[in-house]
Amino acid sequence: MTTVIAVARPPRVLSLLSAATEIVCRLGCAHLLVGRSHGCDDPPFVTALPVVTAPRVDPNAASHELDQAVRAQAVSGGPIYHIRSELVCELRPDVIITQDQCRICAVTAADVAAACGDGSPTTAMITIKPTTLD
Repeated sequence: MTTVIAVARPPRVLSLLSAATEIVCRLGCAHLLVGRSHGCDDPPFVTALPVVTAPRVDPNAASHELDQAVRAQAVSGGPIYHIRSELVCELRPDVIITQDQCRICAVTAADVAAACGDGSPTTAMITIKPTTLD
């Protein structure tokens, strides 16, 4: 009699937060990444991954113009970032890493939900929510 052991495939990770991308890589799990945000650029090899986000304002504008554009976008209630939902679906992530500290600094879980709907029922959302420096 032959025993077959099923081995789950490694999770497909989509990181929408630069710091999380760096942590995943430093933990030796870079091979799990299938996509990234426009801001994820370290370590440099992650720049080869598909980019699923883009700012809705010009990040290269003069600081006062950037501030005005971000404030106007925030007042309108719309997200600061565009999420390429079709690409997210194509990448089939098992895990999406995002944050809820600042809706201006990076994509939030609410942004992902709004852009991608409920997504796949098997996709886990990991939301980094720092509350203290201790």
